[in-house]
Amino acid sequence: MFQFMGGEMVLVTAAEAESPRRDLPTAARYMYLLPVSLYLVAIFLVGLCINYLDPRLPHPHVDYYPTGSRLDGITTGTRSPFVIVIQNAGIPGLPGFLNAAFIFSALTAANSALYVSSRTLFFLARKSSFKFIKETVGRTNNGHTPLAAIGISFVPGVLAFLVIGAAKTSVQEV
Repeated sequence: MFQFMGGEMVLVTAAEAESPRRDLPTAARYMYLLPVSLYLVAIFLVGLCINYLDPRLPHPHVDYYPTGSRLDGITTGTRSPFVIVIQNAGIPGLPGFLNAAFIFSALTAANSALYVSSRTLFFLARKSSFKFIKETVGRTNNGHTPLAAIGISFVPGVLAFLVIGAAKTSVQEV
């Protein structure tokens, strides 16, 4: 699900590619074909292995917890169809590993979003007519990394993760 961030990722990375005319069409083609096909196959296989009436699956029309309780409205990682199928298979350590993979996937998506937002901010700052913005946000270090743009782009992401942590939601809800 985190793979579908948009075509802007391919376009932003084109500025740093060695041969964008050759590499961009291939990257744009596989950016959507590969994840869609993998996700469709995974969902189909999981759908074959689980009963849709399984009480562990999330059903939006059923109240799991009493209204006003601490867990009201929270869906945990154990309600994931992938985790339920692995539990049904009887593999003991794999559900925890799968939940860790979900967390790693979310962090990878956050890293990609940080990359795209910092590079976009950097290129906008370089085109800015304000001298201060051009000299601070529009600069790179010796390794051609826009540190100021990364720092500015990092703050809203950290605040979003802190708000999610304060709301006591689970990884699956994000």
